[in-house]
Amino acid sequence: MRWIALVLALYALGPFGPASAQDERPNRRSCAQATRPVAQALAERAAQHLAKVGREQAIKDFHDPAGGFLDGDLYVFVFDFEGVLHASGGFPNATGRNLLQHGEPAFTNTSGILRVAKEQGKGWFEYQWRNPCTGRPGLKISYVIKVGDLVVGVGAYLREGV
Repeated sequence: MRWIALVLALYALGPFGPASAQDERPNRRSCAQATRPVAQALAERAAQHLAKVGREQAIKDFHDPAGGFLDGDLYVFVFDFEGVLHASGGFPNATGRNLLQHGEPAFTNTSGILRVAKEQGKGWFEYQWRNPCTGRPGLKISYVIKVGDLVVGVGAYLREGV
């Protein structure tokens, strides 16, 4: 009986633990797979939107399924330079967390994203992240853009032909 409880507890923790930035899997209407150009175009549109309407409204729009910033495995995320996640259309329940204070892979991925934004202003960063459509970790490449004191990004999960 104890081993069943242990197995259930380990299953509940999953591969990233209970406090993971990736512990919520959104309900998706479709899971069309994004490409690099589509991800970059959405990141640029999201950065312009953030600059135009401000942080509070943009974050609401990035989470709204009808806001035009969320489709299948394509979603906007927003960090500040301290590592706090302010928006994530893919994992909305992770917002408010400082991902630089989490274990792997969140720490390495977040620090890499922030480094690209700080050093280049905008650019690509490749890393492992859980796909909200499949629920499994996969290789992702995100286009990130510095907008004031925030970093806006959108990524494509890499697969053959992307």
